[in-house]
Amino acid sequence: NFLLYIGAMFSFAFFWRELTRSVERRAAARGTENRLPRRSWFLLGFALFLFFAVRFLGANLVSPDLALFASIMLVGGIIVRIKDGSLNWGLFACLGAVCAVGYLIKAIMFPLTFVFLGVAFLSARKKRNILPRLALALGVFVLISSPWILMLSRAKHKFDYSDVGKLN
Repeated sequence: NFLLYIGAMFSFAFFWRELTRSVERRAAARGTENRLPRRSWFLLGFALFLFFAVRFLGANLVSPDLALFASIMLVGGIIVRIKDGSLNWGLFACLGAVCAVGYLIKAIMFPLTFVFLGVAFLSARKKRNILPRLALALGVFVLISSPWILMLSRAKHKFDYSDVGKLN
């Protein structure tokens, strides 16, 4: 669990850094100043992380929730970077890979991946240039997650990505 907390902390740091940079860029474009210095934003972010990680995810429970939280924070940071205009192919490959690893952690990431790809499309500035990159992200997601989906589907004799909802 300690290693998961460290990984989640770095994932949250990536997300928080991208978010604060985005806010600072927009404030500079408008000609306004950020009211809080960067260090204060940093401390606020980590206070929020520690509060929610301990309060809602638990410090003593071993569960995949913390790993899922880390993958969602990485996806959030990547989407903020896409929103700010980055159309790096590697960034989109990472988006697909992180979504696939999140799906392998918990099945809820399967449908959320399509939501995240839609949000990436809607938040991008240049819609025409993003479609091939989103196809790459989807391809990486399918490439990583398809062995698990194929195995489940073969065992159930129908397409299946998870039976968790039915079991719950």
